[in-house]
Amino acid sequence: MTIDRIYLGTWLPRTHLHLMELYDFLQDYHVIEGLDTERVKDLHQRLNIGKIEFQENPGFNVVEFTSSNTIITVTEDGVIVLMKDKVSDVDKDSKEMESLFVNALGPTLSYLFSRGAPLPQALADVKEVYPKIFIARNITKDQVQKLMESIGVKLLSHKSINGLEIFYGKDLEIINITDDKEGLDINELITSGVFIDSFLDSLERFLFVHRKMWEDISAIRDANDTRYKDFPKIRIKILESLKTVSFIQIRLQQMTDALAVRNTITPKELRLKLTQLGFEDFRILESSSRYFEKLFEMTADFVNSTLVLFESLVSENTQREIRLLQQFVVIGAIVGFFGMNIAFPWEDRWTNTFLSSIVVICIVIL
Repeated sequence: MTIDRIYLGTWLPRTHLHLMELYDFLQDYHVIEGLDTERVKDLHQRLNIGKIEFQENPGFNVVEFTSSNTIITVTEDGVIVLMKDKVSDVDKDSKEMESLFVNALGPTLSYLFSRGAPLPQALADVKEVYPKIFIARNITKDQVQKLMESIGVKLLSHKSINGLEIFYGKDLEIINITDDKEGLDINELITSGVFIDSFLDSLERFLFVHRKMWEDISAIRDANDTRYKDFPKIRIKILESLKTVSFIQIRLQQMTDALAVRNTITPKELRLKLTQLGFEDFRILESSSRYFEKLFEMTADFVNSTLVLFESLVSENTQREIRLLQQFVVIGAIVGFFGMNIAFPWEDRWTNTFLSSIVVICIVIL
C-alpha cells in the first residue's frame, strides 16, 4: 500500500486584498509597510520559498508557492492547503508538514494580518486543528485500519461513491481513488472539504464560547453578594465578553457571505459528490450559520443587560458611600462640638459642669 499525497488544510476568512498582500510578501518582503522589517525578513527566510505563482481562476484566484518540498495554495476566501507528493514515510512527512505550518506559515499569516482588531482571548486560547488528508489508490479497508492504528488514529466511518471512497478518523481522512476514469479534480475536492470542515470547526468553537459565556455571566447575575473590591474585575470580564460577542457576530457574517460565494462558484457535480461523501451540504451550513447569528444576538442582549445592571449596582453603591460619608462628617462635627465642652475631673470647672459633662459624654457615645 502506498500513499500518493498528503494534505493539510485550514480556513481563515480573507479577501482578495489579503491574497495580494501575501503575494507581495512572497515575492519581496521589503514592500510590506507598517511591519517590522527584521521580523518580516525572518519569517520570509523560515518559509524557504521556491516557485511562486498567482493563478487567476473562474472561481477564486489562488496564490501557489513551494516551501520545503511542500506545495502551498491559498485561495481568495482564505482556504490554505499544504500538499506533499512522493511520500516516502507517512508519519515523518506529515509531521514535517505540520512543523512547517506551525513554525513558519502560521506565524507568517498571523503577523501579516495582525493589524486591526485583535483576536479575543476566548478564541485566541483555542488550539488550531489542521486535519490531515491522505490520498491513496486501490487500498482495502483492512490496510486503512492498519495505517490509522500505526499513527494512533481510530477509524470512525467511511463513505464511497463511483471511483472514490473516503475513510474518516479523528483529524484524519484517507481518500482512496478506485477509478481514475471519473475525472474528479482531487485538489478541488480537498479545498472544498477543508472549507467545510473548518466552517464546522469554527461553529463548534463559537458554541463552546457561547455556553461558557452564559455560564460566567449568569454566575455574576446570580451572585448573592459581591465584594466591592471585585467590582473592577467583574466589569472588565463583562466588557471582554461584549468584545468577544461582537467579534463572533462579525465573523459569522463573514463566514455566511463566504459560504454564499463558494456555493455559487462550486460546480453542482462537486457539491453532489461532497454530500455523497458525507460532507455537510452548503444549505445546511448556511442554516447553521444563520442560527448562530441569532444565538449571538441573544447573547449580546444578555451581556449588555448584565452590564447595565452592574453599572446601576455600582452607581447605587457609590451613592450609598457618599451618603455614609456625609453622615460621618455630620457625626464628626457633632462630636467635635460637644467634645470641646466636656470638662475633666482635674479641671477647676469640673464641679460646676459635672452633670452637663456626663450628658455630653452620653451624647458622644450615642
